[in-house]
Amino acid sequence: MTPVTDILAGMLCGTLMGLTASAHAAVLFTVRPPQLLQRRIAENGSTNLVTIIVFGLVVVWTTVGVLAALVADAVISNVAELSAVPSSEYLFAVVLTLVIVGAPAMFFLRDRWMHGAFSFLLALGIYGFLIPNAVIALQNRT
Repeated sequence: MTPVTDILAGMLCGTLMGLTASAHAAVLFTVRPPQLLQRRIAENGSTNLVTIIVFGLVVVWTTVGVLAALVADAVISNVAELSAVPSSEYLFAVVLTLVIVGAPAMFFLRDRWMHGAFSFLLALGIYGFLIPNAVIALQNRT
């Protein structure tokens, strides 16, 4: 277990998810802003709120990426080869976590469920498949 390479892999993958999520949120806020944001636009105070949300998305997803990489390294046995699913236990934990967190989010996004489904699939791809393979690749490199 090498925490430095785990943190690097988690930061890379988490930043990818965070930047994609923040760009998606920015487009979503521009095309069809929620009621809260529409009220803030009418009061001339929406830029700070949108900036905080977009920055917060990047920070949260990067932190989640680092934690996921540390968990992936702890769960994955000494696997020296890349594969689509290096650890089925880790993938199950990611899916379970995404369902637990995603269910309330989908409740609030019920009129924009396609956006929630897109984010769910993107998070599943990055945290379920990319992070364990990035951890393995960076550990094989050293």
